[in-house]
Amino acid sequence: MIPARTSRRHLCLEVARISTVARQCAFLMAAAVSTLGPNTTGVGGRALLVGLALWAIYRLATRSSSAVALVGDALCTAAVGAVLPLVAVDAHVTHPVSVAQAVVGVCLASLGVQLPVGWSLAALLLEVGAYAVGSSASAGWHPMALANELVPILCGWLTATALREAIRWVANTADHAHLLRLEAEIANGVAEARRKADREQLALLHDTAAATLLLAGTEARAPVDRLAAQAARDLTLLEATPITDPSAPIDVVPLLRDEARFLDCPAELTGLDHLWLDGELARAICAASREVMNNVDRHAHATSVTIYAGAHRLEIADDGCGFTSSQSHGHGINESIVARMRRAGGDARIRSIPGQGTVVELRWHDEPGLPDPHDCHDDTESFVHGVAAAYRLWLITTGIVLLSVALLRGPLSGHQLWLEVGLAVAAAVCTSTAAPSRLREARWTVWVITAALVGISAAQHAALADSELLTKAYWSIGAISFCLLPFLVHVPLARSLALLLTAWVIPATIDLHRDPAVHMVVYLGVAAIAFFIPQVALCVLSGSIRDALRLARKEDLARLRVDTKEAIDAAMQAECIRRYSDTVDRLIPLLRTLSRGGPITDEFRRRSRAECERLRTLFDEPTPHAALLAERVQSLIDDAARRGVTVTAHVDGDLPTLSSDTADQVLDQVAVALEHAVSWARVVLTGAQAEVDVSVVCDVVRPPGVDFGRPEGRSDVLVAEDTMWLTLRAG
Repeated sequence: MIPARTSRRHLCLEVARISTVARQCAFLMAAAVSTLGPNTTGVGGRALLVGLALWAIYRLATRSSSAVALVGDALCTAAVGAVLPLVAVDAHVTHPVSVAQAVVGVCLASLGVQLPVGWSLAALLLEVGAYAVGSSASAGWHPMALANELVPILCGWLTATALREAIRWVANTADHAHLLRLEAEIANGVAEARRKADREQLALLHDTAAATLLLAGTEARAPVDRLAAQAARDLTLLEATPITDPSAPIDVVPLLRDEARFLDCPAELTGLDHLWLDGELARAICAASREVMNNVDRHAHATSVTIYAGAHRLEIADDGCGFTSSQSHGHGINESIVARMRRAGGDARIRSIPGQGTVVELRWHDEPGLPDPHDCHDDTESFVHGVAAAYRLWLITTGIVLLSVALLRGPLSGHQLWLEVGLAVAAAVCTSTAAPSRLREARWTVWVITAALVGISAAQHAALADSELLTKAYWSIGAISFCLLPFLVHVPLARSLALLLTAWVIPATIDLHRDPAVHMVVYLGVAAIAFFIPQVALCVLSGSIRDALRLARKEDLARLRVDTKEAIDAAMQAECIRRYSDTVDRLIPLLRTLSRGGPITDEFRRRSRAECERLRTLFDEPTPHAALLAERVQSLIDDAARRGVTVTAHVDGDLPTLSSDTADQVLDQVAVALEHAVSWARVVLTGAQAEVDVSVVCDVVRPPGVDFGRPEGRSDVLVAEDTMWLTLRAG
C-alpha cells in the first residue's frame, strides 16, 4: 500500500534543511559580529567564537539532522547564552537585541519549527536558563529586565511551534487526501484492468475458438488440414501461460507472417522486416490483425491480401467483395478490431467499397497504453494554493504580533507615542493588504508595499535622536521587514530576496550615514542575525513547502504505478480463471479433436454450433446487468442443449436492473417455452428503457390434451402448427 506520510516526510526534510542552515548562519554571523565588538576580550571569548564558527562550518557542510547534531546545536546555543559577558557588545544591554539574545532567539525558533513540541520545550528551558545565568552575570539579577529580554525569545519560539503544528497539519491533510485519491485510482485501475481483460478474453475467444468452431459446424467441406492447423493455433493461444512481463518488446512481423499462413488466399507481407513494439501493443495489433484475416476468409471471397507493416501503422488490404457502411459491423469489427486497438492506445480505420475490396488500417503512437496518472485530474495544485493562502495568513498575523511586541518594548512618551503608533498602524495596514487576492496579485503591489514599508522605516528612524538609534526605541529595524513577507509568498525566490534586501539596505544605509561608527556596524550585524536570517528562511520555506508537496505527489504517483500493477496482477490471476475457466474447458476438447484431424461427425458439428451460440451470448453482453440476466438464461439454454435442442440467444441493447421477482418471472416464462422445444429455439432479450422484452421462438409438438395457455404478466403465446412464439415485457 502507498505510504501514508509522503508529504510529511518531504516537508520535514525541507524544514530540517532550512532550519539547520538558518542556525549555522546565525552562529557564523554571531562569531563575526562578536569579534568586532569592543568588549570581546580574553582567550576564552575568542576560543568560544572560533569554536562556534568551526561548528557552524561543519554543520553547513554536513547538514545532518541526527540527534547528536541537534544536541550539539542546542549546547552551542546554551553556551552562547551562558557566557554572555565574553561576547556581549555592550556591558549594559540597552540595545533592541544583543548577540546572545539574537542567537538564542533564532536557534530556539529554528528548533521549535523542526523538533517535536516536547523536545523543543526541553531546548527552550535549557537555553532560557543558560541565557538567564549569562544575563545576570553580565548586568546583575534584574527580573523585570530579564523578562523584557525573554519576551521576544518566547514569542519567536511560540510562533515557530505554531508554524510547525501548521506544517504538520498541512502534511497530514495532504497525505490523507493523496492516500484517498491514490486508493481510489488503484481501485479504478484494477476495475479498468478487469474490464479490459474481460473484453480481451472475449475478443480472443471470438477470434479463435468461435471462428474455428463456426467453420467446423457450418462448412461441410471445410479442409480438415486447415481446421487442424487453426485449432492447434487456438489451443496454443488459449492454453498460454500468463505473461510475466507484458510490456517486454515483441517483433510483430514474424507474428503477422504466422497468422497469414491460415488465410485461404495468398498473402504478401511488405514494409518493415522487423517491427519491435511494446508487448501489450504488439499483442493487440496481432490479435486485431488475426480478426481482420478471419473476416477476409469468412466474408470477403478475396483472391489476394496485402499486409504492409510501417513504423506507426499496419495496413491489411484485400480485393474481395467489400461491404457498405450501412451494413452492421458486428462484434468482430467493433470489439475485436476497433475497441481492441483503442484499448491499446491506438486506433483502427476500415475503408471498403463494394466490389473493390476492403482496407483495414491499424494506427498507434510511440507510447501507447492506459492514461498516465499524471494526465488525470490532479488537485495537488489547488491544495498548494490553499496552503500558500494559509501560510500567507500566518505571516500576516506574525508580522502584526511582532509589530505590537516591538512597539510595546520601546520607551515611548508624549507626542512621539502617537507618531510611533501611527507608523506601526500604517505598517500593519500594509501587511494586511496581502489578504485580498486582487491587491496581492497585481504586479505593482509588491513594489508599492516595499516602497511604503521602507518609507515607514525611514520615517521612524528619522524621528529618533542619535542617542536613541541603538536603544529599544529603534523597533522598526526588524519588525518592518516581517510586514513584507506575506507579499513574497508567490514571488520567485531571487526576486523576493532582492526585495527583502532592499527593505534592509536602505534604512541601514541611512543609519550608517547618521552614525558611521563600528558599534553601528556591529549592531546592524546583530539585527541581521535576529531578523534578516529568519526572514530569509521564511521566504525559502514558502517555496520549499510547495516543492515538497509536488515532490510528494510525484512519489505517490510513482508508487501508484507499482501498487496498481501488483493489484492488477493479483486480481487478474483469479478473475480470468474464475470467469472463463468453464468456457475454455468446454472448448479445449473440441479444438483438440480438430487439431488431431479427427472425423467431423454430425454430433461434432452440433456441439460446435452450440458452443458458438454460447460464445455469442457472451459477446452480446453489453452491461453488467445484461451479463447477470444472460448468465441465468444461459443455464436454461444449457439444460435445453443437454436434451438435444439447438438454442441461439441474443441480447440487444442495455438491459435495465430488474427486481428479483421480475427476473424470476422472466426466467420462468423462458423455462416454460424451452421445455416444449423439440429440436431448436431462439431467445432474444431486448432492453426498452426501464423494461425488458423477451422473445422465444421454438419448434413444438402439441401433445394431446396439453394447453399452453396464457402465462401470467404482460405476455402472449402463439402456436401455429409446429412453431410457438412467446413474447413478454417485464420491468
